[in-house]
Amino acid sequence: MSNPICDHRPAPFYPVILIFILCVHPFTVNALDLFDLSLEELLNLKVTTASRYEQSSNKAPATMMVVTQQQIRERGYRHLLDLLQDMPSIDVQLRTKSNSDSAITIRGVTGNNKFIIMQDGVRISSPTGESMAIHDNFPLFQVKQVEIVYGPASSLYGADAFTAVINLITYNGHKKPGSEVAVRVGEDNERYAHFQWRNSLGENIGLSIGGHLQSSDNQDLSAEYPERYQLEDLTLAFLNPFASEIIVPAEQRPAYDNPSQSHSINLRFDVAEQFTAGFTRSNFVQATSQAVLPDTVNYGQNANWETTVNSFYLKYHMEFNDTLSSSIQVSWLDYEVDESSKYNNVFSAYENAYKYARGSETELTQ
Repeated sequence: MSNPICDHRPAPFYPVILIFILCVHPFTVNALDLFDLSLEELLNLKVTTASRYEQSSNKAPATMMVVTQQQIRERGYRHLLDLLQDMPSIDVQLRTKSNSDSAITIRGVTGNNKFIIMQDGVRISSPTGESMAIHDNFPLFQVKQVEIVYGPASSLYGADAFTAVINLITYNGHKKPGSEVAVRVGEDNERYAHFQWRNSLGENIGLSIGGHLQSSDNQDLSAEYPERYQLEDLTLAFLNPFASEIIVPAEQRPAYDNPSQSHSINLRFDVAEQFTAGFTRSNFVQATSQAVLPDTVNYGQNANWETTVNSFYLKYHMEFNDTLSSSIQVSWLDYEVDESSKYNNVFSAYENAYKYARGSETELTQ
């Protein structure tokens, strides 16, 4: 069955007003209806993550979960964190970390740096073991299917592929032409927009372009829990620890501030089945005061944590005969904590404390 569709994902958990959905070009989807497949066909879904080459899922030497594009849309997964919350053996604690947003536990092992995230077989999470935020910065609107390999995979993907390998598979623009633009707004000044365009540039040549922008003020905890979040100027209390009472005028009290922002860019260029080049960029900004009570952190200080990951790759695949093939891949990955990232809390004497990190990786595999 083939139907032109626009973006029609269900609203997120908060009330949402969908103000604009536009199909720039008819986006034709030949949907994979899982209920129409036989057991044999279900067991023979093509996967690549377990062995780094395409094979039937029933032959993959690993415990795997495969989430198709149809399931992503039907279940309303907007980004990777939405999907992970639905997966077995994965526990997600939302907004509990000042530098990684949420804490993810896989098979009892906690740590956003204990597993790796890939796109089309190329790593897009930090190459140096940094604990990254996983939220709107990994959207799923351009994803064909998500493959999750449970358990250690260090022999193929490195020492930090300890609890899982998550691979986001995107479309070849030549095989799946179409375009889409969607905009969403919601509570707490939530704003989101994404676009994607895929088309054929000639015989067996495909180009895919996509990206998103997102921002939110997030829930105002001082308004929801006024007795617990009594915002004061903590600098005065720190400088006068023996004062019995410090009265701060209301206009001088810090405002509750816990925003988040993200954006991403995805480019993919394909020539037949032999050559693929791609670029991805993922950015996320969050307040370092989140998940911290107001008696130890100064809200309203623009103390944000910002990370950016850029990756570029080239792939070349050769088929010699029905049983022999070879793939060569060159990739470059760069992770950076923005130099303006800072904390403002009791540990820094309520002064700005800046942190910086950068790591990069160049890889050649065959």
